[in-house]
Amino acid sequence: MTTPDTLPTHSLKVCRGATGCPHAVIGRDVSEEIGAVMARSGWGAFLAAGVKPIRHHHQFRLAVASCPNGCSQPHIADFGLISFGRV
Repeated sequence: MTTPDTLPTHSLKVCRGATGCPHAVIGRDVSEEIGAVMARSGWGAFLAAGVKPIRHHHQFRLAVASCPNGCSQPHIADFGLISFGRV
């Protein structure tokens, strides 16, 4: 088994809610906005300065769920967003 020399400094897992899940509470994809925030945060430079090579357990994991079912597993990510709505 081979591994890449370096991995991205963060990973973003997004459920399919914005693209047609019947349980979705939020109707738009926010992954680009969250990716832009991560790029501006300086996390990548901070991690790369202290850790070489970057492995899976070093990555900052983000997850976004469009409903409380949590298909993208926001409950176990380092930072998770779960959409909700008032009934």
